[in-house]
Amino acid sequence: MKKKCLLFIAPLLLPLYNQPHSWQPRKTTLAVAAISGIVGYYTPVLIKKAQDYLTHPSIEQLQPKEQIIAELSLTGFINDASKLARTLHYCLKEDTINGVIVHVNSGGGNGGSSDLIRQEITHLAQHKPVVVYIENGCCSGAYLSVVPATTIIATDASAIGSIGIYTKYEKLHPEKYVDRHTGEKGSKKVTLLETHRRKTLLDPYSEDLTTQEQEELQENLMKAYTWFCKIVAQYRHLSIKDANIWGEGNIFTGQEALELGLINQIGGYSTAVQEMQKLLEEKEKKAVKLEIKEIKP
Repeated sequence: MKKKCLLFIAPLLLPLYNQPHSWQPRKTTLAVAAISGIVGYYTPVLIKKAQDYLTHPSIEQLQPKEQIIAELSLTGFINDASKLARTLHYCLKEDTINGVIVHVNSGGGNGGSSDLIRQEITHLAQHKPVVVYIENGCCSGAYLSVVPATTIIATDASAIGSIGIYTKYEKLHPEKYVDRHTGEKGSKKVTLLETHRRKTLLDPYSEDLTTQEQEELQENLMKAYTWFCKIVAQYRHLSIKDANIWGEGNIFTGQEALELGLINQIGGYSTAVQEMQKLLEEKEKKAVKLEIKEIKP
């Protein structure tokens, strides 16, 4: 160490020998020389330690990072999705939640409710991983709801798809009406007052649909179906030209859905947890420890 310090101090002392008077080192010059020598010696040592710290992490750095995962459920007929939408929004804004696992067991539901869930999962998946695992079924509106998820997992026996739109209406005829109390037939008479025919088009007591009205309704259904197919093609990276294969109301097994690209993996809950851990470790670039918390809307 003495030799290295002298190597840094010596150049600063040499000019003092050329002074015309006797050599009397100045305190300031000596202090600067001493500090320069020490810094010159320790700088490489500090750089080496920093490199070792970066290339050889401490025990604390190697400890798995705990990640909180929210677990939600989408089951039954999808009608009022407001509570689930608020819960998904909460998971997005809550910094302590690092990902979301969604359990699905639904045959579908109303279009507006399903699309409301889809929009919230879209926002969520842009910032945090969303892993869906399907139990018995994920069809129609249920599939529309979760199609933006990061990963979709289903069992071999799950029913997937039914990508399509339908509506139904009933028309009651007074002459065929049976009073459930008296058993009297054709005794009920209902009169509808309307501003326009289309206002009561699907009312059960209005007149039967004309051929033109049925064609117009069918045209509206096809527009909605085309939109549905575009959504699926966008999120699942499928060709809209192949909608006749994976669309048109067809229902597939888990394996068939996997081959068509409608899901990502075959598995169950454990597979979903493993997939979430993998996604977070890729994001954090280190091992993570999951803490799963069930959240009810």
